[in-house]
Amino acid sequence: MKKALVLLSIIFFFPVVLGLYEGSTQIYLEDEVIRQGGLLEFIVEVDKKTGTATDTNIEYWIESSEGEKWGYGSTSIYMEKAPSEVNVSLDAYVFSSQPAGTYYLRTVVDMGEFYPTLSQSKQILVLAREISAIGSVLKITKYPMEINGESGWSNLHTITIQNQGDEILPNVTFTLTGVPETWYIISPQIYYKVQLGAELLFSVRIDVPSEAPSLDYNLTYRVFSTTSAYDQKGSVLRVFASTYSLVSNELQKVEQDRDALASGIQDRQLIGYNITTAWLLLSHVDTQLRFAKEYITGQNYDNALVALSSAQTLIEQGIVSLETAAVLPIAPGLTDWRVIIFVILLIPISLVLYHYWSQRRLARILSYYSGEVMENLKDSMPGAKLRFNKKMSTILLEDVKGKMDKQSGEGMRKKLTRTKKLLRMIEKQYSTGSISKESYLEIKKGLQSKIDILEKKLVDKK
Repeated sequence: MKKALVLLSIIFFFPVVLGLYEGSTQIYLEDEVIRQGGLLEFIVEVDKKTGTATDTNIEYWIESSEGEKWGYGSTSIYMEKAPSEVNVSLDAYVFSSQPAGTYYLRTVVDMGEFYPTLSQSKQILVLAREISAIGSVLKITKYPMEINGESGWSNLHTITIQNQGDEILPNVTFTLTGVPETWYIISPQIYYKVQLGAELLFSVRIDVPSEAPSLDYNLTYRVFSTTSAYDQKGSVLRVFASTYSLVSNELQKVEQDRDALASGIQDRQLIGYNITTAWLLLSHVDTQLRFAKEYITGQNYDNALVALSSAQTLIEQGIVSLETAAVLPIAPGLTDWRVIIFVILLIPISLVLYHYWSQRRLARILSYYSGEVMENLKDSMPGAKLRFNKKMSTILLEDVKGKMDKQSGEGMRKKLTRTKKLLRMIEKQYSTGSISKESYLEIKKGLQSKIDILEKKLVDKK
């Protein structure tokens, strides 16, 4: 009999003392925001890890921050012996008279007398059933999209909200979900009156426990008022295992932003923008990145973060510089197709005009000595060959001799100079093919004769 009692004691009492019967529970919400008069749907997961089959009782209710309970309910299920897991779909009614604000969904699971009582809670947000003011608009305008830290690290950041509606908003409250409530402190928790267009700040201090796993935590910022004005934004809290991992991640992000800025500078340069300031800022960014890498190598992480912060600020200034860059001035008409065609046509036209001018110049020189030579040059076309017959040459020479006899010594010297110049011009015209060899010889013979006569007369006058 004694042995039987001892055996029964071991079976029924030792599991409780030694904690052999174990279980756990979790709450899964479909939506953490619910309006007055709605049903809050959720799932309670019950996991029996040890023990026999039992009836399990689940109680649930909605509780305010002040401890006031709303929407109580309960249900019972049968669970097989361990291991056994059950998901129970439930819903809790949110009363229309329930004030808008932050509440907690609480559950208590009882799997029997040999199991510990299991409890869980989830934060929810209750909004007014209908928008009480048409012009009620509340927005989160500034918030960190990503927060990086390490285990045992603290961070203080701010959230900016603005009343963008057309009326005063009462009881504006800010909440944060995604990490345990013991990790953060919000100050202030509520603004009792927010004027039209007013911007207000909520400070959020996050203290990551030293034993926190190195994970990405999805944060949700929510702001609301009792008029049902509401907004929410998402962010990510990245927890790293060490300071080195944290700083290296920051370095990688800044380098990516630097490369994006360099690409933007090249794109702007190709389309004719003045990117001088942006290039200068980019060179300063490279300097700060070089400092940061040296600090990381020397395990001087504080200075490395300062250098990375400076580099990020310079990158932001570079982006602004690109956005406000002016287009470089371009000489008007350089890219006009009509100007291009004009330049192409100008080359042959210039050659033709130059050739015509040369012919005219030769004609003016020859006209001084002979009307007949002038007529022959005027009638010739560019590239044509000038030909003179013997009769014309004789007339030309006689005319020249008659004129030379009438000139004084000074005049003859000028005539001699011009005649020699004319001879050189004829030789040049012949070398370029403007006159034929026959004509060249005829004209040269006449001019040479004129030169000889002038030189002889000048000698005689001496």
